[in-house]
Amino acid sequence: MPTVLTELQRRYPSLATFSQAMNPDVQRFYGRLPLSDCIQRSAPTLRQLDQLYGPNSGRVWIVPQLTRIAEFCGQTARWSTLQMQELTAIILQQFGQLTVCELSWFFQHFKGGRYERFYGTPDPMVLTRSLRSFLSERNMTWQRIEQDRANEARRHPEGLVGIAALKSYLARCRQAGKVSNLG
Repeated sequence: MPTVLTELQRRYPSLATFSQAMNPDVQRFYGRLPLSDCIQRSAPTLRQLDQLYGPNSGRVWIVPQLTRIAEFCGQTARWSTLQMQELTAIILQQFGQLTVCELSWFFQHFKGGRYERFYGTPDPMVLTRSLRSFLSERNMTWQRIEQDRANEARRHPEGLVGIAALKSYLARCRQAGKVSNLG
């Protein structure tokens, strides 16, 4: 089991405890962070929720998030049961690689007017188009993060060399019996 899931299971032993902690109110918290911070946070994806807590766990988490958006936008007409089922299935299928932090960030910024908006009744396609725009923005941000890391490694190659040299030194010391196994 990946480290993220192991830590998640330790911290939130059930879907109920996870959903209670990661309720729609956390949108405000993640919405204040730079997108790059949300991308780099250790958090489960929607697909990982299904792996950890069982089928439909991602759906259980996303439905209250979507309901909060419709309520915020003043929608008196709610999504029908069929619309909600289809919308959650599409989000899980096409955007299931996004973490709950990233999605919380998106939902807060959607409500803030950064993406498309509803006219009249809540339109699931407005949300999926907005998620596509967000995904492009997220991918560009991820590429910038990776480029910054590569630039940093080029500027400070001694950091990488220093780590390799230290590991080599410790291995030689262990062989000579001078150091216990430090891990």
